[in-house]
Amino acid sequence: MDASGSTFKRRAMIIRDIHIDGFGVFHNHTLGPLQKGVNIILGDNEAGKSTLLKFLRYTLFGYPRFTDQRMTPLHGGNHGGRIQGLLASGQQVVFERNGADKIRLLHDGKETSDSNLWNHLLGNASAGLYNKVYTFTLDELVGLSSLEESGVEDRIFSMGMGLGNVSVADVETAVRSRMEEIYTLRGRTQKIPALLREIEQKQQQVRQMRDQMDLYRQLSADIDALQIEIQANERMLPDVREEQARLDGYLRCYESFVQVERAEQELAALPPLQQLPENGLSQLESLMEKKSSCALQMEQLEQGTPEERGTQELEGLLRETTLNTELLEKKDEVDFIRLNLSGYKQTLSERTTEGEELKALDAQIISTIRERISSRWTEHDVSGFSDIRMHHGQVEEFISASQQLREELRDRESQEKVLSGRQSSWNAGGIALTGAGLLAVLAVPFFYYGLSVAGGALLLAAIGLLLGRKYFVKEDPLVPVKEKIRELRQAEEAYLASCRTYIERELKLSPRIPFHMLAGVFQTIEQVKGWIVQRDAVRKKLQEQRLPLIYDYEGKVKALARGLRQPVDTSDIPLLAQAIMEEYDAEEEAMNQLLQAKDELERKTKALQQKEAERKTAHDAWTKLLDGAGVADEAEFRLKYSENEKVREWTQIRDNALEKIEVVAGLNKAEEVMEYLKSHDKHNLELRLSELKTTITEKEQKNRELYNRKGASQKEKERIAGTSDLAEKLTELESERQKLRDAYKQWLSGQVAMQVLAQVKTRYEKDKQPAVIKNAGTYFHTITRGRYTGIRASLEGKEMSVYDERQATKTLEQLSRGTREQLLVSLRLGFIDEYETHAEPLPVVVDEILVNFDAARARHAAQLLQSFAQNRQLLLFTCHPSTLELFDRDRVNVIKLG
Repeated sequence: MDASGSTFKRRAMIIRDIHIDGFGVFHNHTLGPLQKGVNIILGDNEAGKSTLLKFLRYTLFGYPRFTDQRMTPLHGGNHGGRIQGLLASGQQVVFERNGADKIRLLHDGKETSDSNLWNHLLGNASAGLYNKVYTFTLDELVGLSSLEESGVEDRIFSMGMGLGNVSVADVETAVRSRMEEIYTLRGRTQKIPALLREIEQKQQQVRQMRDQMDLYRQLSADIDALQIEIQANERMLPDVREEQARLDGYLRCYESFVQVERAEQELAALPPLQQLPENGLSQLESLMEKKSSCALQMEQLEQGTPEERGTQELEGLLRETTLNTELLEKKDEVDFIRLNLSGYKQTLSERTTEGEELKALDAQIISTIRERISSRWTEHDVSGFSDIRMHHGQVEEFISASQQLREELRDRESQEKVLSGRQSSWNAGGIALTGAGLLAVLAVPFFYYGLSVAGGALLLAAIGLLLGRKYFVKEDPLVPVKEKIRELRQAEEAYLASCRTYIERELKLSPRIPFHMLAGVFQTIEQVKGWIVQRDAVRKKLQEQRLPLIYDYEGKVKALARGLRQPVDTSDIPLLAQAIMEEYDAEEEAMNQLLQAKDELERKTKALQQKEAERKTAHDAWTKLLDGAGVADEAEFRLKYSENEKVREWTQIRDNALEKIEVVAGLNKAEEVMEYLKSHDKHNLELRLSELKTTITEKEQKNRELYNRKGASQKEKERIAGTSDLAEKLTELESERQKLRDAYKQWLSGQVAMQVLAQVKTRYEKDKQPAVIKNAGTYFHTITRGRYTGIRASLEGKEMSVYDERQATKTLEQLSRGTREQLLVSLRLGFIDEYETHAEPLPVVVDEILVNFDAARARHAAQLLQSFAQNRQLLLFTCHPSTLELFDRDRVNVIKLG
């Protein structure tokens, strides 16, 4: 025995994986991998722990009988699932069971549904044993009743006595039942009272047999006399019965006799049966119906129906309908118009937009040239104006040179003012030299731009100043300054004149334009050039893309419009196109209807010809049928068939009536019966028959009385004869007495056995407890931390009690709820230990069994379960994470559910 008290050392069956296809709240759910030892399944409330426990029970040991208890799937899937495990032998096995309790077993590489092999692999354990001992919940730890339901309680109380699976209570019950079958106080149905009654009855029969011998001889004489009287009555009855039977038969034939007479009268009034075509009337009706049907169908084909047109209407439609074939032949042109109408409208809109844009650009170009460039300029001038950068540079030089002259002029004028204030003399030679240099500089741009006259004038002036400076004399300093100012002004005017000439001749602009505005003019010219390019692009797009499409579309529309059946008085191309499409569609629809009408007319013409042929065929057959019957018209034909039918009917009635008479009277007796009934009145026959029945009844009643008397006498005689063997009766009496003695011995043996069992139980309860109780006591001692030292079981009343070191005892009802649950857990563990010494070890499954234990006992219980499961597998379901802390975390397998 290990630390937990367990003696189990063999390998146990281990569940590896659980797969649920559909069971309660589970659908396509797999739980695993599971291991040997303790496996804690942790899940919240309503996560399905109790459902999973039921799945293990139902899959291994079968579903409940009632469907509502089978946990049908709530979220789909096939009802059922499978459990993959490892047997104690080391072999892989898969147990699979569905909701209909059908099994599938995978073992040793083979698939089977053999229930015997299934049970063998589970150690032949019963469902009650596994569901109450190996798997249990907190709700099942309330008392011994759950163990009693599975039959485990008796086995707990009998194990260790050498009885194996036999219950002591069963032995006592069997012995007591056997004794009660033999004898009980005031009992009447038991064996001994029954034997006593049988002996008394046989003794009475022996006494009576000696008193009945004279009665036997008298009964024999009475029976002979009764037999003679019976024979005399029976000799009279056959003749009476024969006459009664004959008259009864005649009367039963009377109705048939009347029918025969009536049929003979009717047949005499009718002509003889004629030879006519078979089924002539039905043929006539069929042919008449065929002719009528053909005529009606022909009329419908010609005149038509509310649902369909007739040939006359179709022919009129074909005559009256005319088509615009010219338009219909131009399908491609109409399709072109139809497909491009929206494009044409879009192109018109774009042409209008672009035309407006073209006009706007033209107006903008013209106004900008006139207002911002020059009224003398044209669009051609703007387009031809080039080298704007060069002209712009020249203007910049003009402006710079002009500014220099202006600055020098301002300087001279300032100098003049100063000298006027000082009245001092000037250096005329220096001024001349400076003026000459300035004039030479100003002459350079004029020569560069081709203004040689102005440049030459400036250069000559510079040379003159340079050469004539020596002739200057000192004079009033204001004179040269003024002279210089005059020259500068002349130079500025000459320079401005050359600039204006450049603006007027080279740029073709107004010479009055200020120099500083020329840059803006140049920018405007560039802008106008851009507008001209933009306008030309718009004009090109309009001429090359828009107008050809418009002219082409309008030309085709106008050409088609000339062929319209109803000309449209409008120049609006879209309206003309719409009118063309509408008329074409109408003409196309009319053409389709015309083609349909032609097809329908052809079909109905063929049908009309066919119906005409069918009508003629039916008429010819009708004429032939009348000729075959030798008649001229339909009325005569029907009359002949009607007479023939009546002849057949009355002949059939007569023959049936004669057949019934022969059935009653006998074969070939019909003529005899007819002759007899013609000569006898029915009423007289009934009176005679009544008299015969009365006579027979009286004779039969008399005979029954005689037979009853004879039977009673014969029975009494046989009874006396049957009881006349005294030796046989005495032998039976002695046999019953021997049975009584044997029964008494059996009853005494039962009494002795009951006394022996009572002594054995007393000694057992005092000196010896079974291994189950001892093992359970060890577990209980461990869980309660030594508070209780053992468990004692009473076989008499199947009571359970626990005791402590002082031998103080408490019954199960006296324990607290938690301690009672600890005791019931210990009993199950003890039973498993004892049971598995000779059976296949199975996985143990428990649900929330520690919740009512105090902290210390819960810890001890967890350690005990951990040790108990060392060589087994134990699955513990709980919703309390704190339960994990009770176990050694490195020795348990934790799986979270949900």
